[in-house]
Amino acid sequence: MSLVYIGAFPPGWGGVTIKNRDLYDALVDEGVQIKKIDLHKITRQKKFGELMKLCFAVLNRKNRFVIGISTGMRRRFTHALYCLNRKSMRKSILIVMGGTAARDISDDPKFMLWASQYKKIYVETVSMVNLLESKGMSNIALYPNCRHRSSVPYISKIKEDKLKCVFFSYIQPQKGVDIILDAAKQLKNIDFVFYGNTDPSYTEEFQKEISSLPNCVHKGIFKGNNDEVYKELKQYDVLLFPTNWDTEGVPGIIVEAKISGLPCIVSNKSYNSELVENNKEGIVLDVNDASCLINAIKLLDNDRVLLKNLSDGSYNSSDRFYIENYIIRIVEELNASDLQGMEDKAI
Repeated sequence: MSLVYIGAFPPGWGGVTIKNRDLYDALVDEGVQIKKIDLHKITRQKKFGELMKLCFAVLNRKNRFVIGISTGMRRRFTHALYCLNRKSMRKSILIVMGGTAARDISDDPKFMLWASQYKKIYVETVSMVNLLESKGMSNIALYPNCRHRSSVPYISKIKEDKLKCVFFSYIQPQKGVDIILDAAKQLKNIDFVFYGNTDPSYTEEFQKEISSLPNCVHKGIFKGNNDEVYKELKQYDVLLFPTNWDTEGVPGIIVEAKISGLPCIVSNKSYNSELVENNKEGIVLDVNDASCLINAIKLLDNDRVLLKNLSDGSYNSSDRFYIENYIIRIVEELNASDLQGMEDKAI
């Protein structure tokens, strides 16, 4: 019997890449014998050999799977597995990617029927668990957008220097970049740093705005491992994430900010208020506009004790997002599936 990880491992540092890579590596580190099939090689690079590996794997009833697939392909793959190899499906786990997964399943009776055959479905938030369980599903568990523990120490202290805010995501208005720029125009004594790839349709406007604001800088795409991300984030005081994106799940940057000890100022969008406890781990904006963002930044700039307390709270909350706190349970689940497979073979 083989265990196969089916997921996309595209190059770069996107959310799907990191989640699949970190979980796969953690399983290997725990001594789990697992093979990998990279869907990116099939969908983007058109590698026929990888496609054949996938076909043979899915049809082999001795296999069991860890499946890390994002929204576009998740329903189709689940349907195919339900039709072609339900025996393996019942020994397999689905790792959910993205913020719409629970609604996608719960609003679709067929999808819910197919997905109920997985041994376990790991979703990213408690409210996702509650939604699917309220629909009668009994195979749901929590696995957030986890990261490994940092080797970079957190130092709790009151900061007295000029306040530095950072945005670390895809640069487009839907992510709230325009709101931050409007705030920066009125907060000339605050520094604003932007990391991320720019949406092509927004590049000209963004560059024009950045060049006109001496307190703003765009540092491009950050490339580095987890500890390098944490080291960079520690250079700042506050993470800004006033997103208007409807499909946010557990943004990796919020988790990385917590591990780095940065309080987050976030919009009350998607699951943000569940991820960032208001006035304890950061600030959840009542209204997602420049005025509300300005008031939140001013509050932290003027009250450095509050800034320290929120930094401490953010760091302390990071324990909910360490892969080390979930991996043993996942390994036990897979080992139980392995034992089930051997018992089925004996029968």
